[in-house]
Amino acid sequence: MKVPMIFAILLTVLLTSCTATAEEETAPPETETVSGTTEPAAVSDVLRITEGGTHTLTGSYDGMVTVDAGAEDVTLILDGAEITSTGKAAILVKKAGTVTVTLADGSENKLTGRKGIDSAVDLLLNGGGKLTVEASEGHGIASDASITLADGDYVITAAKDGVHAENETDPTLGNILLTGGNVSIVADGDGISASGTLQADAGQFLVSAGGGAENAEPHTDDMMMGFGGGRGFFGGWEQPSAEETTETTDETAVTSSKALKSDGDMLLNEGMFTLDSSEDTIHTNANLTVSGGTYHLSAGDDAVHADLALTINGGLFQILESYEGIEAKTIDVNGGELHVKSSDDGFNASGGTGANRNPMAAEEGVYLTISGGTVFVDADGDGLDSNGDFTVYGGEVYVAGPTNSGNGALDYGGTAAAHGGIVIAAGASGMAESFGQSSTQGAIMVNTGNQAAGSEVTLTDADGNVLAEYTFDKTFSNVVITAPGLTDGGTYTLTAGTYSETITMDGLLYGSGNGMFGGGGMNMGGGRGNGGKKDRTEWGEVPEMPQNGEVPAMPEGFDPGAMGGDPPQMP
Repeated sequence: MKVPMIFAILLTVLLTSCTATAEEETAPPETETVSGTTEPAAVSDVLRITEGGTHTLTGSYDGMVTVDAGAEDVTLILDGAEITSTGKAAILVKKAGTVTVTLADGSENKLTGRKGIDSAVDLLLNGGGKLTVEASEGHGIASDASITLADGDYVITAAKDGVHAENETDPTLGNILLTGGNVSIVADGDGISASGTLQADAGQFLVSAGGGAENAEPHTDDMMMGFGGGRGFFGGWEQPSAEETTETTDETAVTSSKALKSDGDMLLNEGMFTLDSSEDTIHTNANLTVSGGTYHLSAGDDAVHADLALTINGGLFQILESYEGIEAKTIDVNGGELHVKSSDDGFNASGGTGANRNPMAAEEGVYLTISGGTVFVDADGDGLDSNGDFTVYGGEVYVAGPTNSGNGALDYGGTAAAHGGIVIAAGASGMAESFGQSSTQGAIMVNTGNQAAGSEVTLTDADGNVLAEYTFDKTFSNVVITAPGLTDGGTYTLTAGTYSETITMDGLLYGSGNGMFGGGGMNMGGGRGNGGKKDRTEWGEVPEMPQNGEVPAMPEGFDPGAMGGDPPQMP
């Protein structure tokens, strides 16, 4: 006998008879074994749904709900349902065409168990209600096929990943699509993880993974030369990252604690993300394209990482904490506004060959290119680091680089060329590098002597027009600057704190193009020109992240009752 098309788990008064009916219509549940032990565990009652169609679940149920409907599509409407299971999951989907879990408007629902929802088929979550998931041993919501999260409010705590899609045999599966919803996740593993592609088109997400950045493993640099905060004189000679280390095969162990993770390509088109993780906050083993969205990131390792190509066309990034801010084999910045704070490199273009590569040679196929957008970097290591080429075509870039001479505000292994845009990079002089001979726009590098935090750098032309300016909140002793209007034969005044120099360009480059100790002339004189001032952008307030194990509240600016809403205020 099949379970009826409309089946309700009734309120407590009728719960006993409902459970008895389910037992009479189905075979007794099989005994399951808890991973890591040989003793059978007690298994809760099982309510089996064996027919397609719509099934409404309401009230309290101590047992596991299973879906085994062959090839038929199933819709589960949760309308005030509270399911507590000691079985494999609170809701276990074995067979169906697709399964849709709809949260009835205004309803509050809760799933408690070793896992929340575990599905073997495509899973769609939507509706206007709320779902709380507490997974004590595994993933909160998981599928062997794909997951689409359309709308609804979700509060998920999980011993492993919060939302997880994975298929080990079919590379076309394991995909996650985020098109809406208000999602709050505290996970010991990854927040949202896909073995295939991960795409975000809308939604609001607050994720704490692995206890957050404060729970990160310490980073060590075994370089023979260096002065802290970076990788020393051989800036491209990297230690193996967390992604390159061997992971345990223990099925119960958490092997990754990233906020957003995909093995396939990741596409971030829109959405509001507040992410805090002990490893990378945004990570893909393939390509990453960011076209929009708002991102508040705190990372124990990289804030944004792609093994292959990273393209940023838009979006607002506020990287509050990271080891390296943005890392990929190739990095193209075409738009957006990025604020990057890092204890090592702000940007790092690297192929991930680690200590196996020649630290004195450029890495083939690696580059960092900036064509648009506005970039602010505060790095204790190299500010902008490419193990290959570094090219600027447009945009505005302001780098508060290292205060130690073991790193540079700019660092590259191939060539560096300025063809447009504004770059002001201020840092220590010991490893300072400027742009190279292939540039078609002028560039200046000077040693300024030690300048205090809060010093302004200003470049004016002979008529007093301001070509570029920025106020740095860190000490510096070297400045590299390029800006439109900086041409061969022109006369300019560069002022940096107490330092001022009038420079007549004999060619497009002034000062040493690269080298260990910087360069620049010492012709004093000339005054500051007039013009508007670009004040240093403040970091602004961000939502407070939860402590490990706590269920976080939505940050200010998150509207639980709407798909959109105004994003948190960016600088």
